Amino acid sequence: MLLTNGITWILYHLSFEEGIEYTRAFVVDLSADGNDKCCELLALIHRQSLAKGDLEEWWAHRAALSPASLGRALFTEDVLRRIRRELRKQEDILIDPEDLADALHEMLSTEARELIGPMKIWRKSKSKSKVRAAAKDEPAPKPAAENAKPLPATCADGGEGAATA
Repeated sequence: MLLTNGITWILYHLSFEEGIEYTRAFVVDLSADGNDKCCELLALIHRQSLAKGDLEEWWAHRAALSPASLGRALFTEDVLRRIRRELRKQEDILIDPEDLADALHEMLSTEARELIGPMKIWRKSKSKSKVRAAAKDEPAPKPAAENAKPLPATCADGGEGAATA
């Protein structure tokens, strides 16, 4: 949704997942902002840019760099493990993952903490490993050769039912 008075342009991103939610995408003030910034942002709402999907690509890029998205990436088990490893190399001390996550969360500004929400370490789901473990416990199916019935000996050795010349 685009609101303007001709000098100030405000673009909102609407989502309809849980009711109607809106997020301010950008504000351009032609009287105060620099020309390059204004041109770049207003070009996103040009007809050709909309047809090419430039606005959706810009929004996806902005959403990926949002504090909530970066917070989810920062507080994953793998990232915390690598930071712990670096701290172990540099400081020669092993830090508990929870303590490290708390310290990182406190290091962020109050505004960033509010946008990220409560600190939570994102752990990998173990569903794939559980499936693999269950597959190892089940007996493997017998090969087809073990399940096949043997051929009668009478046909193979020229006995009964064999053709004679």
